[in-house]
Amino acid sequence: MSNVDIGSNTALESIDITEGQFPAEQAKQPSDHTSDSDKNRSSEEDIQSVIRTHEQRMRAAEIVPFDAKNHHLHLAYVRRDFESCLSTINEMPDNTRDECEFAAHIRGMISKELGDLPGALMWFEKASSLNRSSAKHYLDVGRVHFLQGQHKVAEELFSKAIEINPKGWKAYYWKAMAVYHLDSDSVRNIEKAQEVLAACPDKDKYADITSFTAKLSTQAGKIYPAIEAYKTVIGIEPENLDVHANLGVLYLRTDSEEQAFSMFGRALTYDNAHVPSILGAGYIIQIHGDYDVALNKYRVAAEDCDYNAALWNNIGMCFYGKKKLVACISCLKRANYLNPLDWKVLHNLGLAHNAMLQYASAYHFLSAAININPKASTTYMTLAIVLTNLNDFENARKAYLKAIHVDKNNNAQIRLNLAVLEYKQHNYEAARHWMTEYETLEVAGVHIYEPVTMPPTCPSDVDTQAAHLEPSLKAADSVKSEKVESKTPAVQTQKELPSYQELLNCIPKECFEKSLPVSMAYLVWDLCALAGMYYVEPYFEVFGIAGLVFWYFLMGMFGFALFVVGHDCGHGTFSNYTWVNDICGHIAHAPILAPYWPWQKSHRQHHTYTGHLTKDRGHPWITEDVYGEWGWGQKMYANNPITALIRWVMYTFGGVTDGSHFWPTSSLFTNTKERIQCVVSGLACAFSAYVAFVLCGYDLFTYGKFYVMPVLCQGFWLTMVTYLQHQTDDINVYEDGTWGYVRGQVQTIDRPYGFGIDQLMHHITDGHVAHHLFFTKIPHYHLMKATEALRQKLEPHGVYRHRVSYDFLFEFCRLNMRLEYLIGQGTGLLNYAKKTKKMSLIDEDILIVVRGLHPNRNYSFHLSLKHRNGTHESEVIFRANEHGIINLAKAVPIRGSYRDAEPMGLFMCMIPAAGYRYGSPIVAVPTSSPFVYKLRISDAGGQTVVEREIKRYFEHPNVERIEIENEVLTGTIYKPKDVTGTMPAIIDLYGSSGGIKEHRAALLASHGFAVLCLPYFAYRKLPDSLTEVDLDYFQNAIEFFCAQPYTTNRCGIIGTSLGGAIACLMSIRNPKVKAVVSVNCSPVLDVVAQMREHGRSLPVAPYEEIIEMRKKNGVPMYKSILEALSYDHTMVFPIEKSAKDTEFYFIASIDDDSNCSVTAARVLCERLRQSNHCRDIDVVWGGHLIDPSYMPLVDVIYNKFFDMFNSFGGEPWGSAVCQRHTWQKTIDFFSSNIGKPIEMGPISTYCSKL
Repeated sequence: MSNVDIGSNTALESIDITEGQFPAEQAKQPSDHTSDSDKNRSSEEDIQSVIRTHEQRMRAAEIVPFDAKNHHLHLAYVRRDFESCLSTINEMPDNTRDECEFAAHIRGMISKELGDLPGALMWFEKASSLNRSSAKHYLDVGRVHFLQGQHKVAEELFSKAIEINPKGWKAYYWKAMAVYHLDSDSVRNIEKAQEVLAACPDKDKYADITSFTAKLSTQAGKIYPAIEAYKTVIGIEPENLDVHANLGVLYLRTDSEEQAFSMFGRALTYDNAHVPSILGAGYIIQIHGDYDVALNKYRVAAEDCDYNAALWNNIGMCFYGKKKLVACISCLKRANYLNPLDWKVLHNLGLAHNAMLQYASAYHFLSAAININPKASTTYMTLAIVLTNLNDFENARKAYLKAIHVDKNNNAQIRLNLAVLEYKQHNYEAARHWMTEYETLEVAGVHIYEPVTMPPTCPSDVDTQAAHLEPSLKAADSVKSEKVESKTPAVQTQKELPSYQELLNCIPKECFEKSLPVSMAYLVWDLCALAGMYYVEPYFEVFGIAGLVFWYFLMGMFGFALFVVGHDCGHGTFSNYTWVNDICGHIAHAPILAPYWPWQKSHRQHHTYTGHLTKDRGHPWITEDVYGEWGWGQKMYANNPITALIRWVMYTFGGVTDGSHFWPTSSLFTNTKERIQCVVSGLACAFSAYVAFVLCGYDLFTYGKFYVMPVLCQGFWLTMVTYLQHQTDDINVYEDGTWGYVRGQVQTIDRPYGFGIDQLMHHITDGHVAHHLFFTKIPHYHLMKATEALRQKLEPHGVYRHRVSYDFLFEFCRLNMRLEYLIGQGTGLLNYAKKTKKMSLIDEDILIVVRGLHPNRNYSFHLSLKHRNGTHESEVIFRANEHGIINLAKAVPIRGSYRDAEPMGLFMCMIPAAGYRYGSPIVAVPTSSPFVYKLRISDAGGQTVVEREIKRYFEHPNVERIEIENEVLTGTIYKPKDVTGTMPAIIDLYGSSGGIKEHRAALLASHGFAVLCLPYFAYRKLPDSLTEVDLDYFQNAIEFFCAQPYTTNRCGIIGTSLGGAIACLMSIRNPKVKAVVSVNCSPVLDVVAQMREHGRSLPVAPYEEIIEMRKKNGVPMYKSILEALSYDHTMVFPIEKSAKDTEFYFIASIDDDSNCSVTAARVLCERLRQSNHCRDIDVVWGGHLIDPSYMPLVDVIYNKFFDMFNSFGGEPWGSAVCQRHTWQKTIDFFSSNIGKPIEMGPISTYCSKL
């Protein structure tokens, strides 16, 4: 047998060639009778046959590698030479071609490129079957399913790719895309897609991931996070023009036109023909009315992209603004040709044809716009205008009514136009109705604009070819735009803050110098101080428990000082040598059970992200949602200052917020090195604890007394100092997209503790801002010099926080119990929800401050009060400042019933709402029940942002009410309860409407007076009419009230209208009356006020009466003007006969429609002047009925005498100003003349009693 080696390509396989092995060849062997020549020839042929067979077997046995052609395939594919790829694959042997993974992958890629998705799927699945461990193949198969719309299947395949390769960013990207396109709830899909992208490692390194994150944030309404994401993309790909354009659009949505224009301009510097950027820049120019410049911009875009409908729409509206209507229509028709389903283009075409007086064409375009978007109220109104021009008034009316039906923004202009239409058609009642609605909306702050057009457009981040921004108000003869403001987070602007580099430059250079000897001296000092405290402990214990507690207090302070030195080690400011810092850090931290290396990591995170809602994990911020889910125990732990003793232990051992600092498998650690460091630091702490146990003689009580308790007290100091340096009532906390390093760090607070504590604790308390800004650069012994430099730099910007905290223990307790949770999540800026007083007396000023709003946005404040007569309401529009705050003490209304900043403006401009029942004054029944005002704050789109109830009381909880009904009088006494001794007394009288009105009496008693609310007819057993009332009744009331044990032998009287006249009469008849406040009284008794004295009717004076009939809100009424032209001056009250020590205060309204109050007051004051009596007069604009501060105006009352409605006069704002002035003056007047009232505590003190 002969062996033949067939070559190295056969893997050293050998083949035996023997006789009988080839039967076919054996059959050809010659027979014996063959000639020699034939035999020789046959022999040669056999030899050649054997050689050929051998060569065939050699070729058959040769094994060709599967990847032999991969290189050629790759080169051909990247050159897009698909024919060469396919021919190369076809030339491959069958066994190689079928088993070649790369060949199948290339076939799939080519099929996908050619649009053959089923073929691509087949080849990708074959490649995947050849290599099940390849994430790449799962990704390819998933993308084909994604392109076929099978998003659920694609999501599963991408998930498998992530399982195989968790670091492959493309799988995360495509999985997020698949989740985003699922058919289920779109909001939930966006959230799930964001979660997928967030799980991608190193996601900020990949532009595709970050761009998609920005897109999702935009669609979720989180504009600022989207802006930050696009900024990150620009950092990765600075020449990505689409990202620049998208970022510009987002800036436009936040009203940051300068930044938007800068983004568009930057993109155009790379490519001056970039269409989306040209559209954006042109849009900004166009809305400011510079049409020629905008047209120049659009002309450049039209050269490269003349198929863009948005572009031609903008060009058309530029011509509209220039009054070139033919060119406008031409451009708009081209836009309509390019995008026939854009309803805004059709709307604009309707406007242009209406301006051309081509009303029929305008009608057809507007009808088409309505068919596409039947919810656009502005289009219906424009259609109604066109129908009016066509004299089709009935259909115009229907169009207006349809516009009102679909209107979501309470567009006042629709009502106004409809009122005009009805007026022209002589439908005066309907016109009056719609005009009333218009006035209501106008007073409520719904703006009326100049006629407008549909807007120019600019690109968005989703579709850069034909996306539209919302309208601006610009052109003529049209409608109000339905602009809905974007929900952008409120955020403090960064421009007012100096940059980090500026702050760094202001610090003296010597502050950055580290001295190892100085640092070592402080370390030795703190260790010696602690040792000395142990030495002197017996001297403290002499004073018992108090002395021991004080010793623990000092031990905690010195222990914290030692922690501060180790704290410098952790930040690298102890010395310039890391190994020295680590050793000394363990020496300082291990004895107080602070694991050095784990703490170093978590504390670095706190410093890096100070003031960040979620990333500042070392200092957890609690939001309203989280706090609401807590149970009683968790809230007690968070808000009880005593728990500060164990909070450090819970943080390090329990792993609150960061994870355990002692357990190597904690979530705090991410690699083996950190886990080893955790073990080392933990062992150092354990060794220190064991040494302490040995020194305590293995006695648990001694160990607890001398080691455990001091360690807990050190934790208390650490917790307290950290809390006070980062917490105050007005702290700002930021979210992603609004947080910045400097912005977050300046929320830190410098708090001097005094008493030498700051020096003992190495100025970590009063130099904390400098430490936080430069925590790796400045050692503690240079903090004060750095702080002084920083203070000079930051104070001009108003961002340096400095609180003197000599009462640091009290302040720590106060803030712990007061600050509960943050509000404003999702807006970018969060603040603490404060435990504020939610109830007040009705005459008290309150301040309304709303935080967490969108900066530079308009908000509507609607205040309503329901009472038995109906509803009073007010609505005012304010604009949030750049911090997203509206402070009513500073904010100037941009729309509403008043024009200047006024904290009580909402209460002062309240008017009756529709359906108000005129006829009787507003009273509180019972007076212990508050007026409940409802405050609703809504954005420009009408969506409610905040709703709150404000309770305003007439009766202080410490006031008692006593009903009196005897043979002498009937009435109600209000007085402060539980008061020993006497108090000043006041009798309260109202006018000729009868009955009892107790609210003013209750309010006076709430200010410390004893008040008798005295009705005198039409109440219980009292006479039914004034003609039966005798002045002796009032005399008896004065004597009765002054005889009470809690009053003195003198009193004051306050009376309104006829009550004021009676007060003057009583001052003449009873010397116990020492102070009179008369509101809009008459100097005589007239036919309305016919009373008796000693049983005889009193004479009445004649007067001239002018009655003017009019209507108010459909209610017939009269305005009575009583003129003192024919007064019989012998009938005027002889007020000069009152006691010389009786003082008078007259309040007279110029706009009193029910009485000649000013004339009356002047007549009476002249008599008092002649008799040298003390008197005062205020001539005001307040109507007839002047109540205590902030009572809603009542300007129409049913007059029983005339059996008609009577105008009282006045207007809301003037009346409110008058009330506030005269009410405070009334209280001061009584205090000066009848005695100082009882001090009443704030109403919130008695909340538990209500």
